Amino acid sequence: MKKEKNFTLIELLIVIAIIAILVGLLLPLLNSVKGKARQTFCGSNARQIQLAYNSYSMAHDDILLIPRATEGSASVVNRGFDSPPGAVWVYYLKEELNMPDLTADGGSWSAIPVAYQKKVLTCPGSKQVANCLYHINYSMPNYGVGGEIAYGGKPPMKATDLRSPSSKVSFSEAMDSAYLDPAVPKFSFYQNLPESLDYTRHCLAVNVAMFDGHVESWIEARYRTATLPHWTTSSALGYDAFQ
Repeated sequence: MKKEKNFTLIELLIVIAIIAILVGLLLPLLNSVKGKARQTFCGSNARQIQLAYNSYSMAHDDILLIPRATEGSASVVNRGFDSPPGAVWVYYLKEELNMPDLTADGGSWSAIPVAYQKKVLTCPGSKQVANCLYHINYSMPNYGVGGEIAYGGKPPMKATDLRSPSSKVSFSEAMDSAYLDPAVPKFSFYQNLPESLDYTRHCLAVNVAMFDGHVESWIEARYRTATLPHWTTSSALGYDAFQ
């Protein structure tokens, strides 16, 4: 009768060591795959927001939506957007983003309703705390093509007049909270500075949506290059968009 052979302690330790090495090798790969999946999901969000923006424009005589209408009546400063004063792009796109019951205040400075907090406006890689008031991770450049300040005092602009829409930034991932002014949440617009964008979510890159509807992944160095020598002359964000 054969004597049954048992594992020795050394053999058991060797097996455990091999398993530990394999786990150590596979975990970074797994994290990388998960990170890539979050980035892809986030890019899909940005694309849906841009498609909603384009849909709104087509339904409103090709007029480009602005980040926020300033307080007061309609004027060339607000380019005709006056209902309601102070509302931001989220409110104007509520139907296109399937948020029909979003109030003007909810689209501006108060909390986004819980029902919408983890949908298209939230990046899965966001590190926002649960009680954060502003559950939107995507913003429009305040000094960009549709920016309220960049084109303040000018008449409404049409998408059909936009030069090279495939190279003009419309939306990007922004910081979860204000960078320059704590009183101004970044869900409505960002200040064009690289520090206003969140490069911590996707391996030091951010998703950037272009006016033609496609989305690109930009590292900070690329964004800085795109906005040199200054955002006013930037090929991606500058005043030359309609010239």
